[in-house]
Parts: sequence; structure tokens; C-alpha cells
Amino acid sequence: MRRIILLGLLILMVTICIPAVCGTLVKNGKSPYVIVVANNATEPEKTAAVELQSYIKDITGAVLPIRNIQ
Repeated sequence: MRRIILLGLLILMVTICIPAVCGTLVKNGKSPYVIVVANNATEPEKTAAVELQSYIKDITGAVLPIRNIQ
């Protein structure tokens, strides 16, 4: 259940918040953005990042890289 809520929040953020604040997420199949995951992220958080990457690719054709941060 927690995973579904987290994924839903990520999708909501991408579809509503980011374009409204930052502009276009993907244009002509390219994006300047990355998906950021903490080095100590839990497995569900890592899975959510991969799923988000997959959804964005399916919708736009662009692959946003996943980056780890400390």
C-alpha cells in the first residue's frame, strides 16, 4: 500500500507540479531532468524511481537517468 501511495505521489508531482513550476519536462524526446534517489533509499523507493522512469519513457519516449545522491 505504501508503494502505491509513493508512486501515486511521484506521478502527481511530475504531471502537475514540475510542469507548472519548471516548464516542460520533456521536449522533442529530450529532457534536462534526472530522477534523484538517495544512496540510503529503501527498496520501495528505488523501485518507485525505476517505475517513474519507465512511465515517463512510455509517455514521452525520453529516458530520464536515475542518479544517486548522498
